[in-house]
Amino acid sequence: MDLSAIELQHEHSRDAYRRLAQEIRRLLDEDPDFPRRGLALARSRYKRFPRLAEKLGDLEASGVEIDGNNYADYVVDLLGIRYITLRPGDRHDVCEFIRAALADGRLIKVRDRVVVSFGQLPFDADYDNETTELVAHEGGYTSVHFVVELPAEVAERRGLTGLRAEIQVRTLLEEAWSEVDHRYRYEVERAGGRLPDYLSNAFTDLSHLLLSAARIQESLCSAADRYLGELTDGEGAGRAGSPPDDLNAPVSVTEQREMRHVIDQRLSIALSPEAVRLFERLMLREFG
Repeated sequence: MDLSAIELQHEHSRDAYRRLAQEIRRLLDEDPDFPRRGLALARSRYKRFPRLAEKLGDLEASGVEIDGNNYADYVVDLLGIRYITLRPGDRHDVCEFIRAALADGRLIKVRDRVVVSFGQLPFDADYDNETTELVAHEGGYTSVHFVVELPAEVAERRGLTGLRAEIQVRTLLEEAWSEVDHRYRYEVERAGGRLPDYLSNAFTDLSHLLLSAARIQESLCSAADRYLGELTDGEGAGRAGSPPDDLNAPVSVTEQREMRHVIDQRLSIALSPEAVRLFERLMLREFG
């Protein structure tokens, strides 16, 4: 593998991917039906070459022949477009909007997949969709990914034929987890090390806690929206559509036990017994 040739090609393609990001963002963001009220942040990034070289090295080690002409075929997230929403219900709205754009041909689907934390069951429609590939991630990372390209005639007209982007949709809490995990646990792995099991398990437990917090967040925000609707006679309640029924469904006994276990085993390390008991009462009042 000639990394120098690939680096030159990668840099040469930067402007084309920038224009691809602008075109996709224009198609989605400027649509009047885009559910922007629940959007916290939207951004795009072109993968840095050192990280790309690491990925390509892993592929080559597995027997894949990589060169400057085909490397983009094996790395689907050279361009990442990320939509970060306030809450799970808002993520659902953005995902449904993107699926509608794929269905009517504004975008062409290359792949539609959801990455879910290993050991967690999907808890809403974005993580339980018959058209979606579910990928377990043992570290706790959770996100919805759409790999897309422009329709052929649009791509040809814009000079963007063959270029793809990965649209990533996640909540603020999912984004927070991803940033923390990438900065600490993942950096250890990239350096060739491995965290002790007790630390690695604690990071995963943290992701489970954030999933539970997302349930509380969705319930609180839905209640606030309903209250606002009452005050304004249904106007300005805010969300385009309503969240899937299972977003506000009761938490199972098994999930309650898991939350209790996490609280008992992990939070007590960092919090006082009084804080743990208060948090536990809030959890049980919300889910019990």
